[in-house]
Amino acid sequence: MRDWAHASARSEPQNGQRKMLIVFGSFFAIFIVIAIIATIASP
Repeated sequence: MRDWAHASARSEPQNGQRKMLIVFGSFFAIFIVIAIIATIASP
């Protein structure tokens, strides 16, 4: 998977960077949502 990402980034740096940004952003958003739910759910 890492090699594929490197090959993709080498052929299209901007597209690869954007994909990584989207993945990172979605993970961060999910983490924030979980944190908010945990805060609300906790007594």
